[in-house]
Amino acid sequence: MRKLFIIFFFPLVISSCSAQSDSKKAIIDYLQTQNSVRTDLKIEFLSFDTSDITVSDSISILQTQYESEK
Repeated sequence: MRKLFIIFFFPLVISSCSAQSDSKKAIIDYLQTQNSVRTDLKIEFLSFDTSDITVSDSISILQTQYESEK
């Protein structure tokens, strides 16, 4: 029974480790699509860090954009 469990569990672990995260996939899809035509650019990330964006971050970005347009 233990061998059977390992045989089914190991491929599941390997396939889940190689999958791209949703944010990486969304960025790659955006970069590869131009004028509704999708190309295969084979984009790879050297490092990929995400951080939480708060409301104050958004306000400061919008405020600087407003001041530059004003």
